[in-house]
Amino acid sequence: MKKAMGPVAAGMMFASAFITGCEPSSGHEGALIGGAAGAAGGALIGSAAAGHNNRGTGAVLGGVIVGIALQSGVTILMYFNADRLHSVLYWLFGSFSTLSWQMTIIIVLGVSVLSAIMLLYAKELNVILLGDEQAQQLGMNVKGFKTGMFILVSALAAVCVAFTGIIGFVGLIVPHLVRMLIGGDHRL
Repeated sequence: MKKAMGPVAAGMMFASAFITGCEPSSGHEGALIGGAAGAAGGALIGSAAAGHNNRGTGAVLGGVIVGIALQSGVTILMYFNADRLHSVLYWLFGSFSTLSWQMTIIIVLGVSVLSAIMLLYAKELNVILLGDEQAQQLGMNVKGFKTGMFILVSALAAVCVAFTGIIGFVGLIVPHLVRMLIGGDHRL
């Protein structure tokens, strides 16, 4: 699942920037739907770019290629939508400045429900840490499980990004900080 996160973020960024820049009247709902669709599309393209190479190198390089291509697409969108550049930059930089209490409640409810669903699968997530082959030997449908978790993670990211934009340091630093503080056990 880690291998696909670069294209997922880039796909979400591209779709949100496209909808915000080209159709600003769609608001947060359009960015939410576009972000989820972009994340799914980015993951599919990233998986296809990685090919059937089970080694991490091919998947990482495929993800980097797809991420750069989608980021280039965002740059092109910004160039051709200079009159709406402020809206696109809002999503790229991220901001809490326009959040209302109603939006905050929607985010908290969405994140709570999706996180609770993911916590139901904490044991399976721990088994996946052993490796795909070991998980299959323990009776897991690894491909189906990863697909389901990917859908949940994409929805979770879409809920957050739709209202605040992309806040990069949070996505980079917070997961590592939390893992350092509480460890890698998903049951916590």
